[in-house]
Order: sequence, then structure tokens, then C-alpha cells
Amino acid sequence: MPKATVKKSEGADNVPKFCYTGTGSSRTLVLAATPEACAVAAAASLQTDRPAKSAEMAEREARRACRGQLTEELILANSQLQFGKYRGKTFRWLLENDVGYAVGLVSSIEREADSGSRHPLNVNKRKFVDYAHLFPAMAVELRFRELKDAAASRAKSSGDRGDQLLEFGKYRLKSWKDMYESTDREIRTYVDKFIMPKTCMPGSKMAQFKQYCIDRHAGETTSTLQSKSE
Repeated sequence: MPKATVKKSEGADNVPKFCYTGTGSSRTLVLAATPEACAVAAAASLQTDRPAKSAEMAEREARRACRGQLTEELILANSQLQFGKYRGKTFRWLLENDVGYAVGLVSSIEREADSGSRHPLNVNKRKFVDYAHLFPAMAVELRFRELKDAAASRAKSSGDRGDQLLEFGKYRLKSWKDMYESTDREIRTYVDKFIMPKTCMPGSKMAQFKQYCIDRHAGETTSTLQSKSE
């Protein structure tokens, strides 16, 4: 597993300290929740629901939490979530501690029809979306989520699991089918010399792709034997 690295925010309080994994073309945001986030979520499950703060009150509190020159970006960074398992945590905190959840949240909100409602929850959700879109690294993950969901939909419709995306490493945007059938030397080396000999964690994306390759090879071998016997 590549070691995660942290990119410092260079003194910009509105910028999250994103955590990355991999290097070069394989460098992506770490999507998994941090231990701190897991603890917060566990504690939240024991709490009772309470009404969301008004949009005006939420903004006043965010402004009071700001340090230095007041900007719209800084106010957003210090705004608190008014819903979900991380309620009460700031937008910046969420991007530092559970990017996977944040990406899913933004995708879900953007699929909802925006009625223009000034209900506190609607305002809070839309502000979080605005904040997440400030950062190119988040835009990359949101686009990846969109492509991944589209590929999964194609796989379900076609019944061909090879339409799924690899979802990891520098080839994560390629489909299982494209990876298996590729004649590119680098991809063949990646599949044949790295993936296939590897002991993968059961249920992981890598393990699923490896099993797909095994099944495809077995099917081709059976077809070849049948052709020779005819």
C-alpha cells in the first residue's frame, strides 16, 4: 500500500490539508476516513437529532471562527455541517478527514433538484458544494466518481462486469476489459507481472479485477480446447 503523504496548506486557512497516496500519475487523494473521523461518526450515532441552525446563525458562527482577513472562502471553510454523521464539524475538517464521504455527499446533493429553498439544510448543503468545488483535487475526484458510476451502470445494463473501471492506480480510469485486452507493453506488464502474481486483500478492487482476469483466461482456454476437439 503506497504511503499517504500530507500536502500543507501554505498558511491559507481556507485550504484543507489534503492527504494523498501514490506518486506521479498515480497520486490521488486518500478517500478513506481518518481514525478521528471514525471516532466522530461513532459518537454521532449515539446522539439525538436536533434542529438545524438558521442560515444566518450558521454564518455568524463561521465568521466568528475566522482568523485574519475575512473572505468568502474562509467563511465557507469555517462553516459547520448541519446534518449527517459529521454534523458540527467544519467544511474544511471534512475535506481533511473523510474525502470519500465528501465526494459522495457532493454527488448526492448535485443530483437533487435545487428548488432555491432557503431552508437551513438546503442552504448548508449548497454552501458545502460551493466549498468543495474550490479545490482542483476535489474536482478530479468528483469527475472520477461520475465516470465510475456511469461505468457501473453500463456494466449492470450490459451484464458485462468488464465495463467496470479499475478504480485504483494510474490506470484507474480504464475498464477491466480494456486492461485485460490491452496490447500496450506497460499495461501488459502491470497486469501480468504486478496484478496477477500479487496476493490481494479479499474483496478489494484489485482482487476483483484479478478474478476477472482469471475467469477470462479460463473461458478463453475452454473455448480453445473445444475448438480443437471439433
